[in-house]
Amino acid sequence: MVPLSFEPFQTTISPLFWSDLVEYKLYEAKLDSSRVLVRGQYDCGRSRIIHSKDSNAQPRVMALQSRFQIEFIKKEERNLLFSKDDLLNNVYHKAQNEKSNHVYGYLYNTNTIEEFKAIDRNKLLRQVSQEVSSISI
Repeated sequence: MVPLSFEPFQTTISPLFWSDLVEYKLYEAKLDSSRVLVRGQYDCGRSRIIHSKDSNAQPRVMALQSRFQIEFIKKEERNLLFSKDDLLNNVYHKAQNEKSNHVYGYLYNTNTIEEFKAIDRNKLLRQVSQEVSSISI
């Protein structure tokens, strides 16, 4: 049996994500700091064969690193995706294809630095762990 190995990946957050988040905070959430649904997409790393224009040159293999991209989900789409109760049950069954998987998660957005500093990260981790462990797969 081959041992499990970790494939490092590059995480990117597009400028559109930040623009959509600002729009959400200004016009929708305002001072509401409850969590909001976001989507990530994981693309597996793969290799590409690059052929040179020179007919005598050997083709080269170029490796493309795995990527994880995060995107903000607009309100209309969030409402269509899932109800609050069945969100976590559906999250783990949403593979797009074998090379790319969509995952859903929550963004905890605070309004002040004091509110951010007051978050009990251990409590939050335990709470989310309980939510994940309660999923029946």
